[in-house]
Amino acid sequence: MSNTQEKTNTSLDAPSGRQGPFTLVPVLPSTNNRYNQPVSIAANKVALPKVQLIPPWTRVVSFSPPIPVIGWECHVHPEGDKYFRHARLRAVTPVSPLNLVAGRILEQAATALIEALGSAQGDNTIEIYLNIPEDGKNAVQYCYIDHTNRQVFWARATSTVELGLESFESDGFLKSALTGEYWNHVENFPCHQIYWADAEDELKGILGHGAIGEEFLCDVKPGVNWDFQQYR
Repeated sequence: MSNTQEKTNTSLDAPSGRQGPFTLVPVLPSTNNRYNQPVSIAANKVALPKVQLIPPWTRVVSFSPPIPVIGWECHVHPEGDKYFRHARLRAVTPVSPLNLVAGRILEQAATALIEALGSAQGDNTIEIYLNIPEDGKNAVQYCYIDHTNRQVFWARATSTVELGLESFESDGFLKSALTGEYWNHVENFPCHQIYWADAEDELKGILGHGAIGEEFLCDVKPGVNWDFQQYR
């Protein structure tokens, strides 16, 4: 990961466009607010029938409804929320590109981040998470997702304070924290992923490690970003 970071430690202010310049801001996958979005109810309510006939042989699965924006596809999370993916730009985002201004910003940001990868541009296992916060102030939040090493990284030296991470004593502690962030990303954007045979065993090991502190009443936290109740 460090080699990639050294190659990509460049200025990443995106090129100016009709919507003006924007700045790429490093974030962690766990900043995704999918579980914290405000509930909104449409002013004009539509009466829904209390009984609907489900046709025979119906199997409800995650699906990808088509959207009329070239390059983008929509995926529906198993819990019902939508996310969007641009396969050529290897970008995923909770922001709808149906807003054409937002879609243009996302594409420019993804293009800049792919170019910043340098010699690693050809690594198709690297994915880019993008988000435009509501109070964005011309900012696009991002992180790279390395599916080969199951890690998260950024295109410049990034402060743990800026990310909201605790300081780390060694590369091993940092790897543990960022591996947890990797799985957080996979949880939020699972439908287009291709999983490796050993991924299940590794994930079970991480979950077991995360449960040790509570199971044995240890005072030392095991270095994961969820508590025992969430683990259960």
